[in-house]
Amino acid sequence: MSMKQTLSKSLLSLAVAGLLFTGASSLVAAPAVAQEEQKASERPTRRTPALRSKVYEQLARAQEQADAGNIAEAVDILDVVQDKASSMNSYELAMMYNFYGFIYYNDEQYDKALENFAKVVAQQPIPESFEMSTLFSLAQLHLMQGNYSQSIEYLERWEALNTGKIPPKNLVIKAQAYYQNKQYAEASEFINQAIKGHEDEGMIPDEGWLILQRAIYYELKQPEKVKDVLVKMVKLFNEPKYWIQLAGMYGELGEEKTQLAIMEAAYQQGYVTNGGDIFNLAQLYYYHKAPYKGARLMEQALNDGVLEKNLRNLKFLGQSWTLAK
Repeated sequence: MSMKQTLSKSLLSLAVAGLLFTGASSLVAAPAVAQEEQKASERPTRRTPALRSKVYEQLARAQEQADAGNIAEAVDILDVVQDKASSMNSYELAMMYNFYGFIYYNDEQYDKALENFAKVVAQQPIPESFEMSTLFSLAQLHLMQGNYSQSIEYLERWEALNTGKIPPKNLVIKAQAYYQNKQYAEASEFINQAIKGHEDEGMIPDEGWLILQRAIYYELKQPEKVKDVLVKMVKLFNEPKYWIQLAGMYGELGEEKTQLAIMEAAYQQGYVTNGGDIFNLAQLYYYHKAPYKGARLMEQALNDGVLEKNLRNLKFLGQSWTLAK
């Protein structure tokens, strides 16, 4: 699931999924998906005003128009509500701004969405779960928009309210923001926490988390750790590209024999298929005194059209056959 899809799901849970009446006057917003594990009992009770039915009815009308794709009509309804802002309590204002934000987000007007979600958390008091969910959504949306420092700021505001364990997804978003900000040491700290926490619970980390961890180690110029991550990715996902990348890292570390062994294993599984990788494997055979294997590999690739019959390839084929005699 893409970040946009994840955020949309989170925002939807704020805007529409959790509107539950007690009698006819109070309204509780459901926490975002990313915070479902946060138990309300773990947080101190925060007294908040009720959402009156007449305000709810207008918000529901706006939601109906938005669901039908009538964005302008939905905004017009919210504008009418906003005209009476002076008579609205903090919770009602927060819910109104949340609906604005959700509508603008779905219409890909992200700057306006950010502006309105920021207004949600500026209203106090509001239910703590609602505030935390909105802070998390703001962090996601700022990350998506390339506002990395702001993303970190909203995550830290979320953490200040949190009384339980920080979910791995929050740590990953923080790591992504630090990585994009070129703060690689900080990024490493948070991605490592996320992955370790997940593994300690007996779960497999998401592939994207390991890709991020590998990229961070690469930027930190820690090739041994890059190699270790790739070993894990080969075991977990068995993707051809990870085998090739792992072989390359062993070569960078000066472990050419292991590099050849990994490339051979990849070839036997049908993972070495493009011309560049085939040529690299043939070179490894040549330099490890197995020119016959390299020559056969080159010849087959040339005959199959995987390698071009250009001067470089034909010359290397000739050298391999000569050394093999």
